[in-house]
Amino acid sequence: SFDILPASQRVSETQWYAGTADAVFQNIDIIEDYRPEFMVILAAFPEGFWIAFLAGTSLVLGAAYNLWMYKRVIFGAVANPKVAALTDLKAEEFIVLGLLALAVLGMGVWPNPLLDITHGSVDALLAHVQRGKLGL
Repeated sequence: SFDILPASQRVSETQWYAGTADAVFQNIDIIEDYRPEFMVILAAFPEGFWIAFLAGTSLVLGAAYNLWMYKRVIFGAVANPKVAALTDLKAEEFIVLGLLALAVLGMGVWPNPLLDITHGSVDALLAHVQRGKLGL
């Protein structure tokens, strides 16, 4: 069985959803209380069925390709002698890769510092786009 939750906006918010992530953020309390096993966000595709279908298909095909590639890279035999001669990461490369991974993880867990930096330019861009849509 499944339930459809209609879009709802918090009383404290002054604008409608600014995107899928904002819709999830504004309804996170409902999601936490409801605790769904699966969640499908259909509001991500207001442009039409075929765009949604194309996006979903490309996502599935991309995941399938990545799994196929992973299987060949990790479990496949090394047929190229140049590839067989490659060595593992050096300590410096491992440190740089680790720092980049920590930075990406940090931005995912705590994005506010990055969002605060871009807030002004995003507001200016949104105002520019809105002026263009209104023909001002």
